[in-house]
Amino acid sequence: MLAQAIVGEVPPKNLLISPEVLARARRNAGQEQRGRVELAKLIFNPAKPAPGVVPKGAKLAMDSGQTLEVVGWASQLGYNSAFFEGTTFLGYAYLSELAQRAEYRVMTEVIASEMTREWIDLKATGEDSKEERIKDLADALKKLKVQQRFAKAAIHDGFFGRGHLYIDTGDTDDRDELRMPIGDGTSQLSKSKVNQNKPVLALRNVEPVWTYPTTYDSNDPLKPDWYKPTKWFVMGKEIHATRLLTFIGREVPDLLKPAYSFGGLSMSQMAKPYVDNWLKTRQSVTDIISAFSVMVLQTDLATSLQNGGDQLFARAELFNLLRNNKSLMMTDKNMEDFKNVSAPLGGLSELQAQTQEHMASVSRIPLVKLLGIQPAGLNASSEGEIRSFYDWIAAFQELLFRDNLQRVIHFVMLSLWGEIDEEITFEFKDLWQLDEVAKAALQKTKADTHMVYMEAGVVDSPTIRESLMGDPESPYAGLDLESLPEPDMNAEGEFEIDPETGEEIPIPGEETPQKPSDPSDRLAQQVTNKAAEFGSPGSGGFTGDAAPFKEGDHPRDKDGRFQEIGNANIKWATSAKKNAESVADVLNKAGFKSMTVNPSGRLTDKRFAAIGGSNGILINPRSSFWKDPVKMAKQNHESGHLSTDNPMGVALHEISHVLYDPPKHWNAEQQKTVAGKVSKYAATNPAEFVSEVFAGKHTGKQYDEDVTRLFDLYTADHYKRSGGSHDCALDAN
Repeated sequence: MLAQAIVGEVPPKNLLISPEVLARARRNAGQEQRGRVELAKLIFNPAKPAPGVVPKGAKLAMDSGQTLEVVGWASQLGYNSAFFEGTTFLGYAYLSELAQRAEYRVMTEVIASEMTREWIDLKATGEDSKEERIKDLADALKKLKVQQRFAKAAIHDGFFGRGHLYIDTGDTDDRDELRMPIGDGTSQLSKSKVNQNKPVLALRNVEPVWTYPTTYDSNDPLKPDWYKPTKWFVMGKEIHATRLLTFIGREVPDLLKPAYSFGGLSMSQMAKPYVDNWLKTRQSVTDIISAFSVMVLQTDLATSLQNGGDQLFARAELFNLLRNNKSLMMTDKNMEDFKNVSAPLGGLSELQAQTQEHMASVSRIPLVKLLGIQPAGLNASSEGEIRSFYDWIAAFQELLFRDNLQRVIHFVMLSLWGEIDEEITFEFKDLWQLDEVAKAALQKTKADTHMVYMEAGVVDSPTIRESLMGDPESPYAGLDLESLPEPDMNAEGEFEIDPETGEEIPIPGEETPQKPSDPSDRLAQQVTNKAAEFGSPGSGGFTGDAAPFKEGDHPRDKDGRFQEIGNANIKWATSAKKNAESVADVLNKAGFKSMTVNPSGRLTDKRFAAIGGSNGILINPRSSFWKDPVKMAKQNHESGHLSTDNPMGVALHEISHVLYDPPKHWNAEQQKTVAGKVSKYAATNPAEFVSEVFAGKHTGKQYDEDVTRLFDLYTADHYKRSGGSHDCALDAN
């Protein structure tokens, strides 16, 4: 009974937690209460410029009263989580802070670097060669660092949602001129503002934090400047939009444009919710791993919480001080108990991987490029994802770069030439690159395709040669394939080309010319081989009917010159083809059969301006000589290569081969020295000497007694002939 009374008299213990204990727990745990944030007006209100961007007293860009009412109505739809969910403009200051974090920076830099990694190809679309202009344009773009400037603009678009590129024409300190437009690069206004006397000096990137829109239309959505600023403030200076190119890759709806300072949605803002989730997950996983094992001390809380909980926190501190394997943990046998509770770690890696993939999804960047994570598993490959990513990059290049890059190129053209060359365009290079094995397989496939088409008669070998030269992926790209060694002449003698069938026709009775032993005569051997392709000596005349040459058919002036050729008054064009046709027409009218197309169907070596053969005289339009014959003849004459600066000297040179057939080797070294007085080409051999003197004499040149005596020697009656074959080669230098 006594025991029962004692037990019954024990009062029940109630667990009471005082406010002081809660306050102390909050302080120790470091918890803070977040207040409710009102963001309704923040979402739609116009952004405020940084200090100094807008000059004092200047009126800021404002909407009409009607539009402000719409903004007020839209502000009622704001919600508290807008800032944290990235659905309101975060401000350039905060976006600048985010640019320091690797998760945001890598996304933007990967996209910008991929967009400018391979860059562009400048191409000509017309028939005329634009090699010189394309080279000059490429050098100018490189000097202005256009590739780097556009990469920086893409980075600014990724960080801030807007980038700017300032076109410096030398008016940076002229505030009045900065307010004036410079056009789109093709207008007459552009030509007056940018030209050879006033070129583009530099391109400079400007972060959007230093700019603010000043003029735009908000009354009529049908106008071109509807919610599109025509002028900007840049640190107090008012600049026309044509001078400050704007890059916006992700436009926001019109209602939000004032709030975004007329920029777009930045990649950082789009990725913020996903990056926040990743940071929280990463930290949570780290915390779990750091404290996955929790020590539980069962004690009498009712007693410990008395007197402000001093006893509770003192017991917990003692517990933590002795919590390691080297110390002794002591507990009250009757009042306390000790346990260890461990959290399971399985699945944490999957949670982290998912949050990382979410970041990759919003940026559209494959994991292997964004995070360096290779796909795992049998035959796993990221090729498909990378191809898809490159397709998106190509589309984004067109969206973000095309218009502004075209405008910059036009302004650079005006700076170089004072005009726009519409035949020069550009294309963005393909980012997908084949490895060496794949490239070799592709070339093998192309070669097989060429053979099939050639055997079927669809194309011929010259067409395939042209294709190889123009294919940038071909190992023969850029090579002069026409200058490859020609087929050797057959054992029976030389051959000519049938103009109808293109077949080689042997000519019995002619000895095969021997290769000159003198290295200086190698050009003569090249010339002989090239002439064999077109026609050969002894195979017929050069006149219109291929009949023997008749002196009476070719009238000369009082000095013995072919007056209708040496004095030909040709109006030279800029087209090599037209100039060659004009020369051929003069020769045909003079009685010499001439043409501009090789009857064999083969391509003619570009080095030769003209070739003489049994089929006539070929004036080669593929030679750069006929692009500007006056300039080329002058250059070849001044360099000492040719005897005359008259463009018709090339044609007269070939006529000499029609009339005379001197030997192909010098009889004495002294003769070669005398020939050198005429030209370098004349010193090649007697045949070229005679032709060079002939061309010089018929264009008004006078020669000394030694040259005249040697010319008379090699034009004696036994060296005259009715037909022949040769050509006129130009100095490659």
